[in-house]
Amino acid sequence: MDIPQYTDRAWGLIYTRACHEKMVEKYLKNSGIPAYLPCLYKNRSKYHRSKSPMFKSYIFAAWNKNDRIALHSCSSIASFMETPLDGDTKIIEQLKHLSQLEELSKSMEIRLRKRDFPFKKLLSNIPQMSKAE
Repeated sequence: MDIPQYTDRAWGLIYTRACHEKMVEKYLKNSGIPAYLPCLYKNRSKYHRSKSPMFKSYIFAAWNKNDRIALHSCSSIASFMETPLDGDTKIIEQLKHLSQLEELSKSMEIRLRKRDFPFKKLLSNIPQMSKAE
């Protein structure tokens, strides 16, 4: 998947309610907000492979100030973190790496540990927006 950089939108991180990642991705895309849900393909049996989110309860999206209303109106979104418009180049780099990892998981088994979350250091300085704000 190609991760575009927008001039009027910034990529950020959305924290969803448990097991609502795919529902939020569908809602965002229907609202016209670009979203990316990194997934891994897992072997469930010898003949069955399934696609599940790489990071539980997290989805990445590019939104602007006008899109905040749509984010606040979705009951499946618990909170979200914004980045400045000019500060999302590092996030786009990381998302491209996640996209490559997703493609690689189609041909081989990949398992991530909790400590492998790639945005932990990158997003530590970004203020978190809750639904109450």
